[in-house]
Amino acid sequence: YPERNFNDIFRAFDEINSDKIRLYIFINNRKALNSPNKNIYIKKPLDYLEFLNATDDFDVLLVNDVSTKGNWPKNPYLPSKISDYLGSSTDIWAIAEHESTLDNIEVKYKSYIGDYESTLNVLKRILKDHTSIQKKLFAKLRR
Repeated sequence: YPERNFNDIFRAFDEINSDKIRLYIFINNRKALNSPNKNIYIKKPLDYLEFLNATDDFDVLLVNDVSTKGNWPKNPYLPSKISDYLGSSTDIWAIAEHESTLDNIEVKYKSYIGDYESTLNVLKRILKDHTSIQKKLFAKLRR
């Protein structure tokens, strides 16, 4: 969808350049998203029940709004995946359009369409949060 893109995410991944974080994108048209970043994986979509099960296997689930700026006074769109994600035990990162329905849903991580700095800051926060969790788990295992 041209109204949704991952350019800010790809750019943030390139800037952070860390082997400690990976992004998996499940999409039918794999050629539509080309990222030279070795930590971004383009995969075929999962069957629905397999997808629902997999939502608990990731550290963070990413959902992004459609950009409607200039078309409607208020974004009427709500990504259908958000209801599936809210049923998961996994943290959610929403890339929202300001004042959209998605923007009004409480999630752990939020950045905004076309706001590279907010995307980069969320990615850094996720990396920090999950690196800390790994250290805590490792410390508990060593005792």
